Amino acid sequence: MPCRRPFNVKLSIILNGGENGVNGKAYHPGIVIALTEIRRPAGAFTFMDASAMNMTSGTFVANPDLPDVWYTIPGERDRGCGANVAFADGHVRFKKWQYLGRIRTGMGTSFKNAADRADLRWVLDALSGAGGP
Repeated sequence: MPCRRPFNVKLSIILNGGENGVNGKAYHPGIVIALTEIRRPAGAFTFMDASAMNMTSGTFVANPDLPDVWYTIPGERDRGCGANVAFADGHVRFKKWQYLGRIRTGMGTSFKNAADRADLRWVLDALSGAGGP
């Protein structure tokens, strides 16, 4: 019998996202509204697995203006040490994380070590592939 897990996929906040009632470019100038605004579709993630402890919304949040802070923690799919990531050009890949064991300790959680920082930078680069600052 397959193991059950809660809903665990989130949409990138850069794709017409927003927070606390502020949406689109009013939230951040790097947000894209139309597909034609995506600068690097092969490098811009649309959906990513997220940690079950982050299931308060359907949006994967990271802030390119705060490059040292996790807001949404990526998932570690079935203990495979990574996350399924879908990109705007339609391809999907399994991203293996360098640091396992990150947990969210508040609204913004600083990276824990060099491996965690490298993972966060990868996520931020995949956000900036859409529009980015």
